[in-house]
Amino acid sequence: MDHTYAVQVWTAPSTRGCFKNSVMQAGDTKSYVLDAARNELVSFQILLRNVAQLKDDEDGRNNAVTVSGAKVTKTSGEDFDISSIRLQAQEYISSFADGISYPDAIANGCACEIAMNTTQGFWVTFPIPENQKPGEYQFHIEFDTSFEVGVFADVTLNVHNVTIPPSICGEYSVEHFTTPEAQIIMDHSGYNCKAFDEKWWQFMEEYAKSLKECRSNIYRLNILPLLGAAGSKRVAKDKWEFNFTYLNKMIALLKKNGVAKKFATDDFLTPVAKGNIFALSETGEIIEIDINEPDAEIWAKEFFTALYNYITENSSVDDWIIHIQDEPVNEKFWLWARELIRKCMPGVKCGNPFTTEIIGKLGDNVELYVPVFWAVEDNPEFFQNLLEKPNREVWAYCCCSPSQSWYLNRFIDRPPIHSRLIAWATYSQGFTGFLHYGYSYWQKTSQFYPFGIEKYSEYKGDCMLIYPSPEDNSYKISVRYINIRDGAQDYELFKIAERADSQKAKELSKSIAERYTVFDMDEKHFINARRQLLLLAESSVIEK
Repeated sequence: MDHTYAVQVWTAPSTRGCFKNSVMQAGDTKSYVLDAARNELVSFQILLRNVAQLKDDEDGRNNAVTVSGAKVTKTSGEDFDISSIRLQAQEYISSFADGISYPDAIANGCACEIAMNTTQGFWVTFPIPENQKPGEYQFHIEFDTSFEVGVFADVTLNVHNVTIPPSICGEYSVEHFTTPEAQIIMDHSGYNCKAFDEKWWQFMEEYAKSLKECRSNIYRLNILPLLGAAGSKRVAKDKWEFNFTYLNKMIALLKKNGVAKKFATDDFLTPVAKGNIFALSETGEIIEIDINEPDAEIWAKEFFTALYNYITENSSVDDWIIHIQDEPVNEKFWLWARELIRKCMPGVKCGNPFTTEIIGKLGDNVELYVPVFWAVEDNPEFFQNLLEKPNREVWAYCCCSPSQSWYLNRFIDRPPIHSRLIAWATYSQGFTGFLHYGYSYWQKTSQFYPFGIEKYSEYKGDCMLIYPSPEDNSYKISVRYINIRDGAQDYELFKIAERADSQKAKELSKSIAERYTVFDMDEKHFINARRQLLLLAESSVIEK
């Protein structure tokens, strides 16, 4: 057969969304310059476009280019562990009704096939060790293809003399709602294991690695499933037996993997509008009890006291955040639980995601405020005043709301830079954390499931930042995951840069993302600002 092949190659930053029909932009080349601090993970993209001239069959199948792997060589610089460099092929989500194939999931390898007149992305990630010598490192990356040699790209890695702290020591708090023990999620995702069996605990080791790399450092513990599976249950009208074996094992696993600087509870009350409290039945099943029923207070006192004793015996109240009710709309329910917690769990910090004017009705009962982006934009003075009060902390969050295009959010159909700039806007506001529920909600209810990757999903990918990979009992990261991770790293650099010049650090952040609705998506502006941030952070180390 007569084939005429040609592959175009160029590079792109991690903040650019590169689709199957993407072409080179002005200034794109085969080489890329990557700036990094020590103890960071930094990534960029290599794009290969198959521009074969069709010669043999009408549908072009025989003109596909197969990539079987790639070889990395270091061309200059001091010692760098080449084996740690990752090359991963971009996957494309094409399940939506709009017919667009979105780049999001990232494969755990780089083998793939590139159809004619199609672009395929590859992600290159450098883990920078804490003790890596600062300086310039150059690498050559050559792909193994089915037709020719010479498909390559070059990268220069500049390692700056500044080290960001591990996430468990970081200033930026990142929390996700994680649900790996929910059997419906594991079953739907194709994992051949049951919650708390040996294979599931092996999966949790991999899952913990994903959280650490994403710098998701506030681990939200689903306490009742852990207690119930270990045999906890109601044994009398006013008494429950609690078994903390699985909770102990989970916390030990997370600590061993360097995941959590603090632990958070899942919500004690049903979310939003209902006034029910979650409880354990005589069989250890999770049930709901109306807070107006006598059993609700009996259970709450038993559970809160047992959990408090566990916390104080094994750690400190300062290591925990207590969530009461997600996005409450009736202050009565939240305050009912808060009063019981004050009596049974003295000294703990309580807070939740809030979306409405209820925030102003809770008085001094909240230590951690987590307002949705639009609440911050609607009443910025309220939250700035909170920052001046002692023992008060403000994070921010988004989910399916706000969905307007002029707000930052991390939907699949948003530019990837949106995900990264969330941390910049959070720093600009003076807040200390970010929360999002959707880390691994892999369940599907129907094709109309609005938060996933189904046909009619309105909030594309809102429910997940990682994808299931049951074939290797692991997971796949996403483009948005990389940008959330990188934003968290940027936040730590800002905190270091403050030591040199706090005003300049804040001005630099605001020049790119002043608020959740005021931000600059220009690629060159961002790359330049990120480089300035590294230099400012580096200067604080030199001056010290």
